[in-house]
Amino acid sequence: MFSEQTAAPGENGGSQGETLLQATDHDRENVLGRTLDWPAMPAPYKSYAADVPTVPLPRPASWPEAACGEIFCGAEAAPSRPDAATVSTLLQLACGITASVRRALDEYHLRADASAGALYPCELYLAARGTAGLPDGLFAFAPERHALRLLRPGEVLAGQGLRAWLTVIPFRNAWKYRSRALRYLFLDSGHVLENLCGAARSLGLACSVTRPADPPAVADLLCVDPAREHCVAEIALGSGCPTLAESLPAPGSPHLPRASAVSPREKAYELVHQALDLPGMNPADAAAPGETATPIRSIPALSLPFAQAVLKRRSRRAYTLSQLPAGALAALTEALCGPAGPDCGLGLRLLVQNCPDRPDGVWLLDRSQGDTRGELTRLSGENEDAPHARLASAALGQAWMAKAGVLVCFSADVPAAERTFGPGALPQLLLQAGRLGQRVYLAAEALGVGACGVGAFYDQEAAAALGLDAAQGQGERLLYVVAFGPTAGH
Repeated sequence: MFSEQTAAPGENGGSQGETLLQATDHDRENVLGRTLDWPAMPAPYKSYAADVPTVPLPRPASWPEAACGEIFCGAEAAPSRPDAATVSTLLQLACGITASVRRALDEYHLRADASAGALYPCELYLAARGTAGLPDGLFAFAPERHALRLLRPGEVLAGQGLRAWLTVIPFRNAWKYRSRALRYLFLDSGHVLENLCGAARSLGLACSVTRPADPPAVADLLCVDPAREHCVAEIALGSGCPTLAESLPAPGSPHLPRASAVSPREKAYELVHQALDLPGMNPADAAAPGETATPIRSIPALSLPFAQAVLKRRSRRAYTLSQLPAGALAALTEALCGPAGPDCGLGLRLLVQNCPDRPDGVWLLDRSQGDTRGELTRLSGENEDAPHARLASAALGQAWMAKAGVLVCFSADVPAAERTFGPGALPQLLLQAGRLGQRVYLAAEALGVGACGVGAFYDQEAAAALGLDAAQGQGERLLYVVAFGPTAGH
């Protein structure tokens, strides 16, 4: 019978984040017997009433040419004034539909962003003023239509420009993953943010991400039901991004919050909502490797245009134990060391095998060396404890992981991070892990290999496989894994 741990945040020496993670840990007993409530399966898209205006977006006629290696290093294309075509490209690359798979009874959509279980909990909102081809107002992006839904017509911003908000609908993930969804919601948000920020820079728009300072006010602004939909990030787009207008135009309909309901049988998971209610963290309170240093200008091996990598991205699991391409590991580590938002202690270990440039083993990647090349330090040697196989076993027995050339492992000492950066550390750690995880996917496409994220594992076993000091409530724990390497047919 299904069982799930519960806990009151703050039990572990006052660490809210560690308590939430412990309460959602997997072990070999508590994952048994789980079933899905299929009639409650959430809708993948919000459904607004017919009276909410639809604003079509032009299909992109071309794609930005900026290379992955430039974007990962923080480069921006020449500044340009955004118009409807810019917005169309930006939203398509952030979380648009990139392919359709026809099934027996329906059609399934693949999207630009990776998502746990392909459940896509994220929603993207945009305020525009003075943007050629668009009316002024606040919009919700409808990826299934590649269109905008106009929620507040009028001058939402105090000046000309663009501003965006990223929300999550928790039940989309919690339907399958229950309380452990609190991890995937932030990881999936990081995937979208990496796409959005990279797309913005490739279009000549500066991009700055912060956590919402006043969540209830943001929920009211976005016309969402705060019990069903939570804002995780606010995104300033372009230099001199305008603030909100002092007096906001009224919503176009009083019934807009109803669209946050995505299932007739939703269930609230208290731990998920506790995690989403953790406060934001001031970016000035954390270091940002590669943002204050002088980065290398590009990564030559990652010459594929960023936009093309996003459009091609897929989760690929058919690893072959073939040798990694020469230089692939160096390109990957350089990509991982580029700017990815505020840093509050995210750790990176790489399990490497069949690489012509480095011996097999577990390697620690230090992102704080003052440039985007980072520094790799070998922690364990060839065939020592078979780390690939051990981690694959700990990841619910997903044997395909054992054949991947590299397992990129994101970890953190959450109590230590909270002591330095406050209770907002856990969301930021997961968001950054998601951003860098999406970057692994895109680097893989640029190098002609595959990638696939893994967030399900027996937590204590996974920590032991990596040599992490994850005693109960203390030390470093695993947050996320992304496999990387040659795959069959790719």
